[in-house]
Amino acid sequence: MSRPVVVIKVGSQALVDQPNAFAQIAQQVVTLQQAGMQCILVSSGAVALGRQVLGRRVNSLSSKELSSRLLAGIGQVELMQLWQSALPLPTAQVLIGYEHVAKRPSFLRTAQQLSGLLAGGIVPVVNENDLLAADNYRFNNNDALAAIVAQMMSAQWLFLLTDVGGLFQDYPANQRVVERVTHCDEMIQQFIADTRSKAGTGGMSEKIAAAQSASKAGIHSVISAVDSDLLATIDGRVNQGTRVVANQSAQSTRRQWLADISAASGYLVIDQGAAEALLHRSASLLLPGVVEIGGNFNAREVIAVKQLETQKVIAKGFSRHSSTTIALAMEQSKHSELSVIMHRNDLVVLA
Repeated sequence: MSRPVVVIKVGSQALVDQPNAFAQIAQQVVTLQQAGMQCILVSSGAVALGRQVLGRRVNSLSSKELSSRLLAGIGQVELMQLWQSALPLPTAQVLIGYEHVAKRPSFLRTAQQLSGLLAGGIVPVVNENDLLAADNYRFNNNDALAAIVAQMMSAQWLFLLTDVGGLFQDYPANQRVVERVTHCDEMIQQFIADTRSKAGTGGMSEKIAAAQSASKAGIHSVISAVDSDLLATIDGRVNQGTRVVANQSAQSTRRQWLADISAASGYLVIDQGAAEALLHRSASLLLPGVVEIGGNFNAREVIAVKQLETQKVIAKGFSRHSSTTIALAMEQSKHSELSVIMHRNDLVVLA
C-alpha cells in the first residue's frame, strides 16, 4: 500500500515575517515522514527573498530591469538554501511551468518525476518557473499550483499555511475563525478578506478557491498558521484553521485534470440540440451538432466545446478526430462515416 501524500504550501508573508517559519515547517515535515507519510512542499517567497538579496540596489534599478520574474530567479537560490539548511532530509528543487501540466503526457511525466523523488525519500520543493513562464501560460498563484500538485499526486491532504491562519469572519476586526467550509456560498464570500499580502500574490479568496479545487478531487484541505500541528490535524486531535471539506463523490484525477487544468488546442461550436444533449443527457458529441471549428488540432488532443447562442465554453474533452478530418466530414455531411466526435467518457461538462 502506498504511503499517504501530504502537500504543504507556505506563503511568502509567513516565511518573510516569521524568522522561525522554515524550522517550524521542517519539523512538521519530519514528524509527518516519521508517521509514514510523504511530503511535498510548495514554497513561495522567491520574489521577496530576491528583494532582500539585492537590498538597496532594488531602488536604483528600473521596473523594466527588475521585474518580479528576475527577482524570483535571484530569490530561488536563497530559498532552496534556506530549505536545505532547515530540513534534515534530502531536498530537490522542482520548478513547474504551466506547460508541464497543460497537456496530458506532460502532466503524467511531471507526476512520475515527483513520485520518483518521494520514493527515494526526497522532499520536493515546488515553485513556479517564474523567470521563464509566458505571460499567458502562468498559474494565478502558488495556492493554485499547490492544488494542482495535490491533484496530480492523489494527495490525501493539502495544507495552505499563511500568516493569517485561516478564514476569519470580518478579518481583521473579528478574530473568530470559520472552522469548516462545505461550499462557497454568499456568507463565505462576505468573510473572505480579498486583500493581498504585501510580499505575496495570493489572498484568502485564492486559498479558498484552491482548497475547493482540491476538494473536488476528494482531498482534505486546511488553511492554517505556520505553527499549526499538521499531524494532530490529520489525526483529528485538534481543529486548527479553516478546513474545506473533501467532496465524497470526487471526480477522477483524469476528469479533474480535464476540467480545471488542461489547455485546449482548439474548440468546436455546437448547436442548441447538441448542447442540451451534453448538459442534460450525458450524451456524446456527434457530428451533426457541430456548426463551427476553431483552431487546428490533432486527434486525441483536448478541445473546448462552445454553445452557439452564448459562445460560452460548456465542456472540454478529447477529440476523436483532427480539425481537418472534422471539417471534411462537415462538408460531406450525410455522406460522412464519422459519427462520434467526442465520446461522453472522454469529456467533462463545465456548465
